[in-house]
Amino acid sequence: MAPEAPAPPPPARGERPRGWHEYGNYRLVHRNQMDRLIASGIVSADEAEFGEETNARGGIARAWLIGRIRTASGAVLSVEKRFAVRYRRGRAEVRTVEYRYHAWLPGPPRRDLFRYDNCHGGLDTLHRHGYGADGREEEPAPVAHAALPWLSEAIEEAHRLGAAASVARR
Repeated sequence: MAPEAPAPPPPARGERPRGWHEYGNYRLVHRNQMDRLIASGIVSADEAEFGEETNARGGIARAWLIGRIRTASGAVLSVEKRFAVRYRRGRAEVRTVEYRYHAWLPGPPRRDLFRYDNCHGGLDTLHRHGYGADGREEEPAPVAHAALPWLSEAIEEAHRLGAAASVARR
């Protein structure tokens, strides 16, 4: 019997393996994360919802998560995630193929905080738009797919930046 291969090293800080996830489990993990953020006082309202389109056989052909999440600091995060869907052993699995996390502080005046997206191409085109204290957009910075924040981390970032911007407005 061959010796067992060692476990792969953990991803470097800030990097995360991405891949296919059983859809029901994906939704459950999302709900658990949102419940955690609500219980911790970071999220004040979760208006993001999953949606699906079915195929002729009644299976899921397309899926997405779209909506807004409001943080206790007053920041709003608009979320749009579109998933590729495949079936393994009769179960739907999803993998995110399009991301848009856009955070802002409502006004007046409205102040953009950040935006992560790849609306212009594949996952190799992911980037982050930052905004200075004066509200001007900075040069977009590329973001490796493995380094893209989880949605929960983007919510925490929106909350943190919203709190800082609110203090600066006073």
